[in-house]
Amino acid sequence: MYCSKKKILFLALFVIIQLAHAFQQTDVTDVQNVTLHRSKRMLGDAKDPSMVLLKQKFFTGLLTGLTAITCNYVSEPEVKTCTINVKTLRANHALLIEPFDRTQFRYPDENGFIHMTNGEPIFLTCPGENNKFEIAPLRQFMLATCVCGQTFAPEVGHPTEFSAFTCEQPPESAIVFIENYGREGVLSKYEIGFYTENDYFLKLMDIHYDNLATSTMYVKSMISKWIAGSQKTPKNRRFDQTYCCGTLTIDMDNAYNIDVQDVSFGKQMNCHLDRECNFFDKSKGIVFNRGHLTPKSTFVYTAAGVATFRYINSAPQYKPVNDGNWARMEEHIVELAAKLKKDLVTITGVLGILKLVDTADFNTEKFIHLYKTDNMRAMQVPLYFYKLVHDPLSNKGIVYVTVNNPFLKMDELSNYQICAEPMFKIPGGKVPPRWKPKSIGKGYSYICKVSDFVTTNVVNFDVTELENVNVLLYESDSNAASTSNDVEQPTTQSHLLPRDELK
Repeated sequence: MYCSKKKILFLALFVIIQLAHAFQQTDVTDVQNVTLHRSKRMLGDAKDPSMVLLKQKFFTGLLTGLTAITCNYVSEPEVKTCTINVKTLRANHALLIEPFDRTQFRYPDENGFIHMTNGEPIFLTCPGENNKFEIAPLRQFMLATCVCGQTFAPEVGHPTEFSAFTCEQPPESAIVFIENYGREGVLSKYEIGFYTENDYFLKLMDIHYDNLATSTMYVKSMISKWIAGSQKTPKNRRFDQTYCCGTLTIDMDNAYNIDVQDVSFGKQMNCHLDRECNFFDKSKGIVFNRGHLTPKSTFVYTAAGVATFRYINSAPQYKPVNDGNWARMEEHIVELAAKLKKDLVTITGVLGILKLVDTADFNTEKFIHLYKTDNMRAMQVPLYFYKLVHDPLSNKGIVYVTVNNPFLKMDELSNYQICAEPMFKIPGGKVPPRWKPKSIGKGYSYICKVSDFVTTNVVNFDVTELENVNVLLYESDSNAASTSNDVEQPTTQSHLLPRDELK
C-alpha cells in the first residue's frame, strides 16, 4: 500500500504524541524502577520534586507542541482553527468567558459556534462554592488555548477535548447586595451574576426591590444579539428565596401553593365563594403564577437562564395573563434581538396594585396581595407589568404594557392606558405572533413609545437617557396586517400550557 510522505509524517507524529502522553501519565515510582543508576546521577533523583515538575512541564509542552505541529502541517487549512459547538456542551460545563474581560461571556455566533484560531485563549470558570474542574480538582478557573479542531491546551495538564472542561457541579450564580436607597432606605439594589475569578463579577441582572411593598420594582438585563445560538433553555425548577420579602419571614413556596393562595384570597375578598365572584378559581386555572420579570429565555447560556429562578426576579401574575399576551411578547423580544442582531437592554417592571370589587362587601374595591393571614399581608399583586426595550446604539426603543387583570370591563379600558398614545399595531412593523392585545382574558395590552411611557409614569429608574427615545424599535414587515379593533370578552378559564409553575 502506498503511503505519502505526509501520511508517514502524520503517523510518526501520532505515535510520538501517544508516547509522550503515556509517559506524562507515568507514576514517579515507575520512573524510579526503570531509571538506571547512571541516569539518576546525570539527571537527578526521580524523587526530587523539582525533577517531577520539570518532567510534567516538559512533556505537557512537548505534547501541546506536537499536537499543534500535527494540526498545522498535516491537516487541511480549515482545521487549523478550533470550533466549539455550545449547544452540545453538558449542563456542568465550565462557563465560557472572554480572556481579556472576565466580566463578559464569550458568545457563539447565531448558529451556536465559536470559531478560534490556533493559539487563541478562552477563559473557563466553575463558579460556586467549592466548585472545581473535574480534570483539575485544584482549579476553579483557568485559561485554555486553541490547538486545533476540538483540542484545547489548558494551563495545567495535557491537551484535551473541549467538552472535557466540565465542573464538579453546574456553574452556580450569586446574588449580591449593593445598597439601600430611597425613602429612608426601604428600597434595595441587588445584582445577580457569576463570580468568574476572585472578585471579577459577570452581571446578568440589576434588581431593584421595595422592602415595604415586599415587591420587586424592576429588573434590568440584556438580550445578546447572538441569542439565536443559545443553549437549551433550562427546565422549570424551584425558585431561590434569597433577599426576598424584606424583613418578613415567609415561605415563598408555600405562599404560591394553590391551596394557600385560595385561603389568602378568601381572607381578602368576602365574595370569594360566591358563584358570581370568579376572580380566583383554582379548578379553572384562575390563580397566580410566579411571573418572571427577566425570563429564562433572555440568556444564551443555560446556567444564566437557571439564575433567573429567584423570587426576587418575579411578581404575582394571573396565570391566564402569564400564559397569554405576556408570554407572546417575551418570545417576540428575544426573536427581535436575534433578527436585528442587536444587544437589547430590557427593563421589566411593575406598577400599581391590583384592585378588585368585593360584591359581598358593598362593592368595595380592595387591594390584592398574594399572601394574607390574620396577622399580616405580603407581596402586592401588581396591576401593570411592562417591558421597556432599548437599543443604545440606534437609540430606538419600545414599551409593552400588559394589565394584570383578566376581568376588566370593556367600557373601562381607557382607564388602564398609562401612556398618552397607546398603540395596538406598528405601521410597517411586526408585533408579537399570536399576540392579542385587546383580548382582555389574555391580558389587555398595548405599545407605548419609550419617551411617552417614562414621562407619563413615575418609574424608579433613571430616565435621563430614555426621555428622548422617540423612535420605535421593531422588525420591518411589508405585509403587516392591521390589528382588529374588536375587544375580546374576558375569559374565566386558562386553556394554555402552564409557564413557570413548579411541577
